[in-house]
Amino acid sequence: MFTGFVSFCLVSSALIQSAEAAHQIPLIKVEVGKNVTLQCPVTEKDGKFVHWFKQSPGYMIQTVATGSYTKQTLSEEFNNGRFSVSEGQTLYFLSMRNVQKEDEATYFCQYGSAYSQTFNTSVYLAVNGKLCDMFISFYLT
Repeated sequence: MFTGFVSFCLVSSALIQSAEAAHQIPLIKVEVGKNVTLQCPVTEKDGKFVHWFKQSPGYMIQTVATGSYTKQTLSEEFNNGRFSVSEGQTLYFLSMRNVQKEDEATYFCQYGSAYSQTFNTSVYLAVNGKLCDMFISFYLT
């Protein structure tokens, strides 16, 4: 019994020491109705595929756009005229027009080859609006 406990402690200690520290992601604040553009720096040597994902708090991750360096396509749910994707020489962009409260989420950019994918950029998009401000001021007073 004691030997099992010691083994558990040693393994737990090794796992804790080898775990990477969590990285804090940047925060972008935007007002309801405004426009915002997210950037994903990628070089051609990094691979041929670029993907954008959205994860709202408490929900599963959603694919916003997917494609190659030369052509990205919005997923059906996001192909509504408010979202667009574009690319520059070393940057890929996810743009949102007329931002709504439901756009608040963590957005991820993933790139790579068919065999290896890497999450390059992540950002939390905080959407501030009059309703949200009302609740904040109510709780602060």
